[in-house]
Amino acid sequence: MDNKTYNGWKNWDSWNVALWIANDEALYLTANDCNEGSNTAEEACIKFVQVVNGLGFEIVRSCTQDGAEFNYENCIEYFEHYEREDNHE
Repeated sequence: MDNKTYNGWKNWDSWNVALWIANDEALYLTANDCNEGSNTAEEACIKFVQVVNGLGFEIVRSCTQDGAEFNYENCIEYFEHYEREDNHE
């Protein structure tokens, strides 16, 4: 079996960013709020990045404490992952 993913995620950075969003209450609640009312993962991600930037996190330029970049690609991967999960319920 040729699995080129990291625990089901595209890569280590996406997985690590997802862990931080899922395990930090403020980031998690923000992600949920942005996901509600969004039609696509990209729309939710854009809202998320805008809100978090407004909170002073500067998410586009920073990284997790483990060194994974909080960038659009990794954040979109988080929302895409959960969008797929929602469609399989």
